[in-house]
Amino acid sequence: EKEFKIKSGTVVYVSPEEKHQFKNVGDSIFKFICLIPIKNSI
Repeated sequence: EKEFKIKSGTVVYVSPEEKHQFKNVGDSIFKFICLIPIKNSI
């Protein structure tokens, strides 16, 4: 397992099927946006 410290404005890419988690170790509110691409079924 690897652990990375990130800060405001950081972009993180998580590969498909990769186990991951985010943990707020600070005193402020942790907010993030998660974008999940989907395959077009047409």
